[in-house]
Amino acid sequence: MLHANVLPNDRGQRRAKLVRRSALRNFLVHGLPYAFAARTKEMTRGIPTAWAAPAFSNEITSGDQLPPVWPDPQGRVQGLAVSPLYSSSPRAAEKDAKLYALLAAADSLRLGRARERAAAEKKIDELLPIHG
Repeated sequence: MLHANVLPNDRGQRRAKLVRRSALRNFLVHGLPYAFAARTKEMTRGIPTAWAAPAFSNEITSGDQLPPVWPDPQGRVQGLAVSPLYSSSPRAAEKDAKLYALLAAADSLRLGRARERAAAEKKIDELLPIHG
């Protein structure tokens, strides 16, 4: 992340890392779909993600499409499987609504078309404000 200019170079000093939010936002929006490309897979039970997640419930309707889900045998939604960014992401998202919204936005960027990607950008800007 240092070379991507997302984390500042502290020249070997031991101190807390600060994230450059504008660089992180640009990486998420423009780099994530290429660096961590995703495709939907087989139908399965799971946890809704991307535009099907609760964070996007008032913004996007998917019509007759099956929603993207992180596979989970205890999941309550039937949808198309999507591999999460990290294997523990679904468990972590269950414990933190803001993290769930960010991970769902990331999946919208990885999977979505223009409308879903625009909603994901808006959600990221809302959850990770650059100023403040």
